Amino acid sequence: MSNHNLYDHTIYAHADTDGAISALLLKAQLLENHGPDFRVLVCPVDHGGGQVSPWSTRQLQMPCSIVDFSLHPSFLSEKIMAAVLAGGQAFAKEGSHCCYWIDHHATGAPYAFLTPENVQGYLPGAVLACWDPQASSTPALMREKRELLGLSETLLERYEYLIDMSDIVDSASYLSAADAHDHSQFSVRLRCLFSTNHPCVDRGALYVRFVDELLKVEDGEFGRAFDADPLFEAVIVNEERVHHRRMVAYRGCSQQVGNVAVCDFRGKPDAWLGIGRFVPYELFPECTHALHVAPPKESGYAAVTCGENPWNRGGSALHLGEYFAAHFGGGGHAFVAGGRMQPDSDELLERLIGELSRK
Repeated sequence: MSNHNLYDHTIYAHADTDGAISALLLKAQLLENHGPDFRVLVCPVDHGGGQVSPWSTRQLQMPCSIVDFSLHPSFLSEKIMAAVLAGGQAFAKEGSHCCYWIDHHATGAPYAFLTPENVQGYLPGAVLACWDPQASSTPALMREKRELLGLSETLLERYEYLIDMSDIVDSASYLSAADAHDHSQFSVRLRCLFSTNHPCVDRGALYVRFVDELLKVEDGEFGRAFDADPLFEAVIVNEERVHHRRMVAYRGCSQQVGNVAVCDFRGKPDAWLGIGRFVPYELFPECTHALHVAPPKESGYAAVTCGENPWNRGGSALHLGEYFAAHFGGGGHAFVAGGRMQPDSDELLERLIGELSRK
């Protein structure tokens, strides 16, 4: 996967279920348009690491698509796009666009002047933007904008179930917090495979591998993809075990402050097993929001995530994505967002809790 130049098109996709199903749709359409010998690389990406903005400084391999992730500055450059066009590569049959940006995050672009209404005017003609923060998920947005993106009805019908499952995962449309951890459910199993924290598994490689297995399914019985490799089931079993350990860890590091479940692991780094997004809602079902603070990283920053309880919405009208973009150097959706802070910045947390408690 390191030699990107071997590929005709690269898809940079958010390293979660939403991004993976978006990448699957794009790859399937590319192969349908150009034939099975067209070389497509799916490259999962995420924010993180010690750099201030590693995504914006990353060199992209063109032509490419970015799905369910931040707009890259290369997509704002006429010179770069002109060079891509000179290479003769394209995304669609008619060759009208060589690069796509498809996203549904409120802070999909770290450029204050961009809005969903004006973004296309700032992009070179070779780039097509499909950006709608109101969409429940990127695959759902792609389904809605099928004609704009050149996606065939046949393809969307074939993957309709996966689009629906991705929508459930990204919008947390489970029946309950406990239901969100029922590892027998297809949507939960998808989430496990596309965002595993298994210590012995290359998360990116597993992500790409499972996308390809889902692509091979012809009859809509996508559950059979889990049987393609015993590794998939082993990862899911591990995720279920980790969930039970995470429940114990969260009980020891959590308390309810007002209507916010505050899960602070800065003082107990050994208890941290990765974020359990829905765990606080099992422990504190009456809370309206959950705030997760991870132990500080080597960079000196602590990751912060906050979300609204999908099963007890109400209270604050705060847009979390915009708030985290302004105060935590992050972003996200209206109801769930993430960022980072200095480990001793308690006043930032107290201010956020106060905002969430304000009626």
